[in-house]
Amino acid sequence: MTRVRALLAGQPAQLGNAAAARPLRLGQPPAPEVPIWVAALGRHTTRVAAELGDGWIPALVARDRLPGWAAQLRQLREAAAPHARPLTVAAGPLAAVDDNAEAARDIAASCTAWYLTAMGDVYATSVSRQGYATEVKTIIAANPRPSPRHGIVPADAQVVLDQLAVCGTPNQVREQLEPWDEATDTASIIVPPGLPWSTIEATIRAAAPGA
Repeated sequence: MTRVRALLAGQPAQLGNAAAARPLRLGQPPAPEVPIWVAALGRHTTRVAAELGDGWIPALVARDRLPGWAAQLRQLREAAAPHARPLTVAAGPLAAVDDNAEAARDIAASCTAWYLTAMGDVYATSVSRQGYATEVKTIIAANPRPSPRHGIVPADAQVVLDQLAVCGTPNQVREQLEPWDEATDTASIIVPPGLPWSTIEATIRAAAPGA
């Protein structure tokens, strides 16, 4: 991250592992004021985000866990760089809207299960550490052959879906998003991939501020 800041400030890239290469500058005017926001979930990477970054953009963080986690990172930042600008936290749930609430749940459940079962162990480990290890194991067991379109979140793991996603009719999603506004500086949504445009548009419209 320090190298990125150097590049933004107009300095040449530092190429310690490529001695024969010529360091180059960005082909843009220096812009040292550009903030660096870091997507991080691991213990080391979140510490780096807090100490060196300007913002933290986590994915699949439980809504009720987010404020406490953000407070810990802000304490780390204050200790490491007391005069730095405040750390901005931008986070939010997976989101799916459909006039049929069960269809919307199926979309959100499939995406949640896919992240927890087929994307390596990063998300499964993170959600487990957030206090949902039993539910994560239940979801993994229910999806022995992970599918991005037909994933399952069993009823006894519903709390994970409640914490990581918002889904349902437009009005239901707007209501479910309200606690996220209190949990983070900037509430965002993650739209599951592969959806038809009509579903994407409906989800974005329902989640838009002032909708």
